[in-house]
Amino acid sequence: MEDQKPDAGSGSWSKRLAILFGVLFAIFWSLGPFFFWTPLLLSIYFAFLAFYNSRVLSDWISGARSSFGQPASSNTYQPPRQATAAGPAQDSVRLIAMGFKVFKWLMIGIAGITILLFFIGLFAGEESPQQEETIQVNDSETDDGTTMWNEKGNAALANERYDSGIYYYDKALAIDKENVYALYNKGLAYTLKQDYRRANAMVRQCVRLHPDYNPAWWLLGYNYDLTSNTDSAVYFLEKAYLNDYGQPEFLQLMAEVYLKKGRRQNALEAYGKLVTMDTTRADVFLKMAELDPSNADDYRRKAKALKDN
Repeated sequence: MEDQKPDAGSGSWSKRLAILFGVLFAIFWSLGPFFFWTPLLLSIYFAFLAFYNSRVLSDWISGARSSFGQPASSNTYQPPRQATAAGPAQDSVRLIAMGFKVFKWLMIGIAGITILLFFIGLFAGEESPQQEETIQVNDSETDDGTTMWNEKGNAALANERYDSGIYYYDKALAIDKENVYALYNKGLAYTLKQDYRRANAMVRQCVRLHPDYNPAWWLLGYNYDLTSNTDSAVYFLEKAYLNDYGQPEFLQLMAEVYLKKGRRQNALEAYGKLVTMDTTRADVFLKMAELDPSNADDYRRKAKALKDN
């Protein structure tokens, strides 16, 4: 029985689809993990399918069969030969060929489902912020337009739609590439996505252009603390701390990072500033009692009074 010839047509469309999904991967990979892996895997799959339908694989199987006593396919008449028992090597070739066929059809089913999910995610998913641009706003009514895009980005971050937020902040930066809020908020969006490399790059750009913007120094210190780079965390946090930045959450982080470095007196000072900003923190007074034993009774008394209230 003749071997089935590779289908040149199917090989051609497989190549085209492999290229198509390769292009989609290049365009959409930054939108998130779904758009990174889906087109990449589909591109690899259709490249495999193109190889499966290519003459290379067919010639290899035919050559292997011929070398083990089974004649390769031919368009010329072959006189009948006496049947011989198939050897182990010939059985292996037949099993490999069958395995390729089974794998092909299995992957066709998986690819079909994956393609469906890809287009659902592309056109209906939350990672498609372009769909939300339905409100027409006159830029002249909102400064230069950056305010509108920053507000839309902030709303997206509040709903944990980080890629959408990045899209809107990019819109603001397209109008004003040095906009402090868009630079900071885009860095914050990457932090929330746990992409600390991109977050730090964006926030560093922010502090280069706006060295007095204390929240950016705080965010850099926060990111480095999360990645266990305590020395860098102290350096960046102190940029804001020495500038008398007084947000309670910042002061608590500053104190905790000082403790990690063994700088107990600095931590006590930061906690002291914290309780002047937030007078309801009984837990902070208890930490101060541990750091300052000579005044521990006074701190515990204040903590008890807060708890009783």
